[in-house]
Amino acid sequence: VRVWVGGRYAVNTSHPGAQIWLDSVYGQYAEWGVDLIKNDCIFAINYDEDNIKGVSAAIAKTGRPTVYSLSPGGGDPPTEFAQAKAIANDVNIYRVTGDWHGGDLSYHFQVRIPSKSSSACCPALP
Repeated sequence: VRVWVGGRYAVNTSHPGAQIWLDSVYGQYAEWGVDLIKNDCIFAINYDEDNIKGVSAAIAKTGRPTVYSLSPGGGDPPTEFAQAKAIANDVNIYRVTGDWHGGDLSYHFQVRIPSKSSSACCPALP
């Protein structure tokens, strides 16, 4: 375990037992019938590619169809798009906008990137 942004903890993926531990946790989730994993505080300003790839590998090893979702995003779309591209084959969903706590929602609808199944990017809404 390592201390992470704001005193949060993350798996130290350089430890030899890290993947084994992740495999056991996500294997247990699969046994319980979990089919959606939302991994919060790991994307955008909290980006941790090694943890994302480790969790993705653990989910894949279970053989259970599971949606893997990441958040939050927000702050620097060009950086987040590069991050999204780097882990696009490891996750199903990632949010590239920050949390909404009231106020103007337009930013959430202005940010779009191509999906895995499309080579075209939708234009921003007016």
